[in-house]
Amino acid sequence: MKLRILIDAPHRVSSALSLHFTAGSEVSVPAKIGEALLEKKVAERIGAPKAATRRVIDGNR
Repeated sequence: MKLRILIDAPHRVSSALSLHFTAGSEVSVPAKIGEALLEKKVAERIGAPKAATRRVIDGNR
């Protein structure tokens, strides 16, 4: 997920790992982290979300 960070924001990933995002930067993050930043209103999505893809296996459609 690509985001533009609106304000400086720390984000705790686990008890041993935290990330810091700087206002004005554009980042690509996993969906779970992106959704958390969007919920906190510290970031905005860049571009359209990816469309879900369906994998074709052994010719089954």
